[in-house]
Amino acid sequence: MIIESILYEKLDNNKIRCNVCNHRCVINNDKYGFCFTRKNLNKKSYSCNFASISSYGIDPIEKNHYIFFYQDH
Repeated sequence: MIIESILYEKLDNNKIRCNVCNHRCVINNDKYGFCFTRKNLNKKSYSCNFASISSYGIDPIEKNHYIFFYQDH
């Protein structure tokens, strides 16, 4: 899913400056920024990873020791 993002500023010559991170990429028209998640389409910044999973990890509940916290000894 691709939606228009809000953290950018318009520059001259169909370029935009992304203000999401410290890279502050200047993105040419129809190109991506350093992170490949923001794209310049006709002087508007679009987020290309909206509603996508960015990381995934399997973590079992048994690893969490809080299950013994409320038990009577």
